[in-house]
Amino acid sequence: MPAITPAKIMQMSREIDPKKAILDGVGTALDRIQVFGSQLLVGTFIESERTAGGIIKPNKTVDESLWLGCMGLVLKKGPRAFVDEPEVNVFWHGQDIEVGDWAVFRFSSAWELHLNGVSVRLVDDRDVKAVIDNPELLLNKTSY
Repeated sequence: MPAITPAKIMQMSREIDPKKAILDGVGTALDRIQVFGSQLLVGTFIESERTAGGIIKPNKTVDESLWLGCMGLVLKKGPRAFVDEPEVNVFWHGQDIEVGDWAVFRFSSAWELHLNGVSVRLVDDRDVKAVIDNPELLLNKTSY
């Protein structure tokens, strides 16, 4: 049996606010995980089951959020995330990311886990390429 059920994915895709869907999905399990070093724990963005016009997308399209996901809601930060490390020549020049931000990263740079049946990923701070205010901006749409 898969750790992430199709029913859980569809439930998350029906939530109007994707942040709320992730936070409700992980629930109190988030309090039971500690992130080390320069890692970030991010909840995988699951796109809405409906288009802006209200058309319901095929389940397969929504399921692809798991496999094509390059965006996640920052749930936790390790104590060294986005901290300058002069000994290895890493300087952030004041750039940072906060819990609650949407991080953009390469899919292959993340390590997927399942927390309370929700897809979450561990991503090194160096693999975060951007912060975006709305993850739907990066979906294949022609208008927003």
